[in-house]
Amino acid sequence: MKKDFKYYKAKFKDNENALYIIKKLLKRGEDLSRFDENIFDSRQLYHIFRGLYHKVDISIYALPKYNACQMDIILTGLMDRFDVSIFADTKFNCTQMEYIYDGMRYGLDISLYADERFNSDQMGTIFFALKDTDIDASQFADPKFNVDQMNCIRNGLYDGLDVSIYKDSNFNAEQMKAIYHGLKNGINPKYSDYFAKPEYSKKKIESIIKVMLDTDEEDYNEEYILGFADYYEGDHTDFDH
Repeated sequence: MKKDFKYYKAKFKDNENALYIIKKLLKRGEDLSRFDENIFDSRQLYHIFRGLYHKVDISIYALPKYNACQMDIILTGLMDRFDVSIFADTKFNCTQMEYIYDGMRYGLDISLYADERFNSDQMGTIFFALKDTDIDASQFADPKFNVDQMNCIRNGLYDGLDVSIYKDSNFNAEQMKAIYHGLKNGINPKYSDYFAKPEYSKKKIESIIKVMLDTDEEDYNEEYILGFADYYEGDHTDFDH
């Protein structure tokens, strides 16, 4: 049975935009009752009605498997004439869809992160690196890196450091951070093999770097540095402070 505007006015009483659209659709002769309210909630219906109003192909997203937020992003992409098939998939949550859509809007290389293997935080790290910097985000756009590891690599690239020294998923984020701070504090990368070893704890890496920073480079001797690092390991410098 068709429902009149009075019915929808009660249902969407707190959404003036929805009421405006519904009134226009009803005047246009649309049968809005064909959308089962036992399947779609009012927020989903609103985005379906918006799509009808803007005359886009609502069949792409007017499906109960999409929540209202996902519907909104897919609809926005359709209105922008984007190829929404890239992100119109339930394997992406709302935030992931939004990062992909925004990447398309900014003309970014979304192929680097439009992949369900990345969680929302990982996608966001790659997206903002592409959007706000000139660094080569492909160096950390890999699902094997968690978001903290990605940030360590991103920061190194931003600071012009040789991230190949610690761009290895065998290093955890704390180890990466210790190596990053050592390089940023002036350690010559050619001596990185003294401390950049996955088997070394963050504490040991920091202790080695402390000794190296306190020693003239011409006096570097790996055996000497490692020996003193073992001594200092209980009183190391935390480069985060």
